[in-house]
Parts: sequence; C-alpha cells; structure tokens
Amino acid sequence: MAEKPEKHINMKAKNIFTILFILAACSPTVKAQKVVLHMADDQKAEYSVSQLDSITFEEIYMPGIAPTFDPSVTGDAIDITTRSATLVGYAGSIRDNLSTDLRVGFIYCLEGTPNKSNGTQVFVDPKYVSPDGRYTKTIGGLMSNATYYFRSFVYQSGIWFYGRVKSFTTNGINVKFMTGEATSITCFSATVSGSVNVLSAYSTLSHGICYGTSIKPTTDDNVLTASSDSFTLHLRQLAGGTDYYYRPYAIVDGQTRYGTVRTFRTLDDDVVETGDIDEETLTVRSYLTIGGGAYSTLLLGVCYGKDELPTVNDQTVTSDEVSDDNCYTVKLVSPGVGTIYYRSYILIDGVPHYGVVKSFEREDKSHTWVDLGLPSGTLWATCNVGANSPEGYGSYFAWGETQPKTDYNWTTYQWINEGQSVWTQLNKYTFADGQKNACWYDDGTFVGDGLTELEPDDDAATVNWGPGWQMPSIAQLKELYDSNNTTTTWVTQNGVNGRRITSKSNGNSIFLPAAGYRYNTIRYNAGTYGGYWSRSLSTSGSDGAYGLNIERNYISWFDDDRYFGQSVRPVRVF
Repeated sequence: MAEKPEKHINMKAKNIFTILFILAACSPTVKAQKVVLHMADDQKAEYSVSQLDSITFEEIYMPGIAPTFDPSVTGDAIDITTRSATLVGYAGSIRDNLSTDLRVGFIYCLEGTPNKSNGTQVFVDPKYVSPDGRYTKTIGGLMSNATYYFRSFVYQSGIWFYGRVKSFTTNGINVKFMTGEATSITCFSATVSGSVNVLSAYSTLSHGICYGTSIKPTTDDNVLTASSDSFTLHLRQLAGGTDYYYRPYAIVDGQTRYGTVRTFRTLDDDVVETGDIDEETLTVRSYLTIGGGAYSTLLLGVCYGKDELPTVNDQTVTSDEVSDDNCYTVKLVSPGVGTIYYRSYILIDGVPHYGVVKSFEREDKSHTWVDLGLPSGTLWATCNVGANSPEGYGSYFAWGETQPKTDYNWTTYQWINEGQSVWTQLNKYTFADGQKNACWYDDGTFVGDGLTELEPDDDAATVNWGPGWQMPSIAQLKELYDSNNTTTTWVTQNGVNGRRITSKSNGNSIFLPAAGYRYNTIRYNAGTYGGYWSRSLSTSGSDGAYGLNIERNYISWFDDDRYFGQSVRPVRVF
C-alpha cells in the first residue's frame, strides 16, 4: 500500500471542499463541524471549519505515482539585488478551475513566518499565470544585506492556500571610500578631498562630504554634495579655533554609507585687529589680517554696547572702504554713557569673526552737579532723575527699582516673591532683623542675602544716568542738611515750592522741589512735601529704606516702606 500523505489537498478535491464549506456556512439547518477532504491516492482527511482559514501546501511525491501539485507552491527568489528581488510561485491546476475571486501572489517579511498581520502582500493578476502555473513578482524598496522570508499564496472561494516559507538575502552595498587630508585651513574655511566608488549595482546615488563639530558627522550635519567620484570641496562658514570632523558619504538607493572620519582644527580668529578709539570723535580704526581663504561675502564693522562681550547682535557700524594698508575706520553712533565695550569684526559668508574687546569710559555731560564744600567732598546733581531742570519733579521710583510705573504697592514691587503682596515675602535686600515670620528666615535661621545698600543694577541714578552717578547714602543725606555745613530755606523757585540748600563754606546751592510721593496710582502732597530716597536699607527692618523728607517747616531723614514712589537726587561718583 502506498504511503499516506499528511493532510495535502489535491486539486480534484478542491471543488468538493468548496461545496461542503458553502453548505456549512450558508444553510441554517446544516451545522458542519467537520469537512472531509479527498486527498491524493484516494486518501481522506478531516478538518474542522476553523482550520481551513490558512492551510500550507507543498508538492507531494508518492512512491510510484506522478507528482501532484498543491494549490500554492513557493518557488525561489531570483534576480536579487541590493534593493529588489523577483519571487517565483506556482498555482497548481488553477487554470482548469478559474473562479471569479481567484487571487495569487506572495507575502513577505523580515522575520518569522509571513502572514497578513506581519507581512507585506503583493498580488499577481491571474491572467499572467503561465500554463504550467508559474507566476512571478518583482518586489522593491528592500533593505540591503537583509534576509527576507516569503511564501506564495492562492486565494479562491474564501480560502487562503499558502506555500511553504522560503527566504533570500539581498545583496550588500559595496562602497569604497577615500577620505583625503584637509588643506588650506584658515580660521573660517578649509579644503577637503575624497572619493566614492560604488562597486555594487545601484539605481540612485548621491554623495559628497558631511562635516561638523561632532566626532561622527552624518548627513544630518553640514553637507556638501559632489558631482564626480573623486572630488575636492571647500568648507566655508567655519568658526575660528574649532575642531571639525569630516568624512565622505554615499546614499545608494536610499541607504547611507560613510567613509573614515578625519579631523582638522581651524586657526584662531586673527582676521581683524581692534584699534583704539578716539574718545572725542568716537572713531575706531581697525586692521585686517585676514590673509588667504575661500569666501563669497565679506562685511567689515565694529560692534559695541554695555555688554562686556559685544556681538553683531548689539549696536554695530560697518564700513565698505578699506585703505591700502588694509585698514577701515568707523564712527560709533550713540554709544551711551559709562563703560562702553567694543570690538572689530568681519562677517565672512555670514559668520562673525571678532577682534579683541576694548573699552572706554564715556561721561554723561548732559547732567550737571554742584560742589557745596561738604566735608565728604560729595557733589550733588542740580536736578532729579527724570527732570530737565532744578524745578522739575522728575520720575518717581520705588526703592531698588530703576523705572517709574503707574501703581506703587507691595503687589507691584519688584523685589517681592511672585504672586505675593506682603512685605514678609521680600526676596532681595534683607538682613538679620529679627522678623522671623518673614521668608528670609527658615525655622528661625536667617537665610537672606545680607545686602543693605543698593547694587548698581538696582540704583535708579546709576541705571538712568550712568556709572558716574548713584543715589546718596543716608550719611550723605544727613550731611546735606547738617546745620554745620548748610542752611535750608523753604522757597518758591520759578513757581515751584521746595527747599533751597546753601553751602556755608562757598555759597553754592541746590534746589529740591516738593514733588510729593506716589502710593497706588495716586500722587500725594505735591507742592507741600518732598521725599528723596537714599541707597541705604533701614536698620530697623528689611521692609524699609532711608530717605530725606522736606516740608515747609521741616527737613529730616525718614524710614519708609520700600514700595512708595519717591524722588531721586543723584550724587556724583568718581
């Protein structure tokens, strides 16, 4: 007796199976739990309906009997490249039993047994199946040097018939690279060379040099493309004194390969020398030392400002003229007062290269002062911050703030914790004052900053008039109205009430207008009262600061809440 095959269906049994399956599925009175399929050599096999969704077939060889082909047989993969392959399959005897829903094709994936959930299905029109059942399909977009698993399928009458799983491996991309040495290195450019030789077959190719400051540059960094296999490329817009890494790359059929990484260091930025400034004319003469190098655009200038390291994002002036001795001259415009920092620069292909930073002091000559012959030598300004005359009220400042505002209270005070509105939440200028319910104490331990005099950045006189001015200390205020040094008189000057303070030693005087003060959004007591802040924090508590109070019959120092808006009369600093 011939050997019994294991559950292989011949094409003669297919129609019997289809009829039984339809009866089982459609008849309300028939409940087929088993389907009997006739096999080759008059054998039979039983399947439950649930098993028939996916049955794998293969070629059957029976002793003494001619080979019988199953509905779907997986052939080989042929014409394999780096990105594609042609799959071969066989649909046994289907041309004798063509149904309207017949489909043939392949399913493939990168790992495991390919199926409809993890694989990619490709179909072949049944009319292209040859008389012997052979059909092919070329698949593309594959990964190089990767193993794919595939199998053929036949779909007919609601059933998927799969062939056995086979595999193939795509060809690897074979690229030979050469990374040349960097030459002609400057502080802003360099020349590099390389070559790319693709030894395997390909459809598309893009190649060149990638470079950057990371030790393994990729095409996500800077890229220069090449038009020939061997190339020389000019890297531009480089930063001076910087290590750069570079290597050739090739994108072959969408996949990227890289050559060996090499490195070079650009020269230090020495392309321009910052000259000295003529403080009267505000002109700066700079010297070019650029030498050689590859560039497309060049812009010369000087940047300047209050920052100790000015850049092209600060104030700038430029020049289009270069003298025979490689110099250019520019004039600074409105540099401000105090310490001004400046340096020359060259913008090469949009990248700035700087000379050394220099600085100069610029005095604010728009504000005048008076020498009252005081023992300390203090020189008092002739008008308030924000005023243009001795009688002008000027601006109102909360203590430690440098800009006027419209609302003065703890909620709007600059040095209060965000979202807070009480003095116990002050976050700058605090000392161990014993107010242990305040935030500058932690479980009874002082944790504040200990600052008791305004820093220059918080001094309204310094910020608004420059470093040659500051708010007076409480000692300087007391010295000002000390009867041993001056006399004070309530007067009306040019229609404005205030106090004139006159030196006993030289007869010089200043006028302090009674500008009132601001609380919330209202100005109070203008013409009858004047309050002038010192730069000194009160010694009685961190929530107060000292100042000078003037009225018709009174002049003395005061200790007031820091949030009030009051006047500032600067003193000169040398």
